[in-house]
Amino acid sequence: MQAFLSPAVALMRGLRLLPKFLIVACLFAIPALLVSGLFIQELNKAISLTETEKLGLQNLRQVQAISQQTQELRGVRHLALAGNAGAKQATQKLVEELDLQYQQLQKTLQQSSDTNSAKANQEIQDAWSALKKLPENSKSRDSYLAHNALLLQLQKLAIDIADHSNLNLDPQVDTYYLIGLYAKSLPELSSILADTAARGAPYIDTGLLEANEDVLINANVMLSQRDLPKVQAQLDAVVKANPGLQNLREQQQAASLAHLA
Repeated sequence: MQAFLSPAVALMRGLRLLPKFLIVACLFAIPALLVSGLFIQELNKAISLTETEKLGLQNLRQVQAISQQTQELRGVRHLALAGNAGAKQATQKLVEELDLQYQQLQKTLQQSSDTNSAKANQEIQDAWSALKKLPENSKSRDSYLAHNALLLQLQKLAIDIADHSNLNLDPQVDTYYLIGLYAKSLPELSSILADTAARGAPYIDTGLLEANEDVLINANVMLSQRDLPKVQAQLDAVVKANPGLQNLREQQQAASLAHLA
């Protein structure tokens, strides 16, 4: 060891005080700079990931809002085709509102450099155009299938947005459950409930059901009963990871109970 260090010892003895201080400072500064550089690099990655997730969340919120309004249009048009005059007027108003929403969605997707988004955009716009071209006296089954085809394209787009923005792969435990609840569980449950409402509305209005509608409604009810405990378990996991949301959940539950009373 002494033979190994002897050249360095001889060098230090031959130097003045200032060069010695510079060498010692470099020995401490270089590792500190390397560690700081790695830390800043990781910090930049985290910031970039957060910005990507925020943008993805904005786009996902836009798609979910359009999907919910399209589900509403499906139910109202299904009721209109069953003979409800008020639903016919509401259908036209919803189509006009949704037309603006789909135009805005098209602009949003055109700004994306992802080729999958461009393909999804074209498929959604084609499905929306086909839906608008349906005659007013079209069959209820054809109308319902056209709406479901459009909703399926929107669902695929939402999954693609969640994947490419890393929302589905969020590494933080305190937000992982919340993102899963927002991006997957609640939209799936909402879709089932919307389908149940759309199929059941004509029966409430006219007392009549199309063939096999009762079977589909019963299936939706069973799916809802199956999924509700899962959603509750996810809500509990979200509150456990984010205790600050406990008060918000209690306020929302109280408001819901007051509304149902």
